[in-house]
Amino acid sequence: MIEIRTIRLFLRHIEPRYKQSLINLLDDESVASMMYNVPFPYKETDADWWIEAVKTKPYTLNVFLKNELIGGVSLTEQNTKIFELGYWIGKSYWGNGYATEACLGILKYIKNIESDVQVFAMVHPNNKASKKVLIKCGFIENGADVSIDTYSKERILRDRYTLKLS
Repeated sequence: MIEIRTIRLFLRHIEPRYKQSLINLLDDESVASMMYNVPFPYKETDADWWIEAVKTKPYTLNVFLKNELIGGVSLTEQNTKIFELGYWIGKSYWGNGYATEACLGILKYIKNIESDVQVFAMVHPNNKASKKVLIKCGFIENGADVSIDTYSKERILRDRYTLKLS
């Protein structure tokens, strides 16, 4: 099991004992509305599914401050050496640099075990804070893609950011 330590955070797989914290953090419209793959309202069955699903995804981790769940970060391999970066931080933890720190932590980890990796991230056009996180991590804006938003069930344009790790 992967555990990544940054200056302030631990990135690791979620355990069932954090289910209620996961629900509390993701059942917030301001968080869910910026993520295209998280339902709102976020229910117990959603958390149960997530906790089970991530067991088979080595780079799908949650973000912990000390022993408190505050968010999530993942790298999902879409093709050989091409990963999608995803991340979220609970609203009460916004503005502290945790998203940037978590992203830098997982990117450093993958760079140390893989060579010539390309990473992309999709961002809601109105999510200025998330765009700042990606820029701080070295990403550059590289067009846009359309996706189906789980929250609104509509097709939505997402800004695309890319990063090459060599």
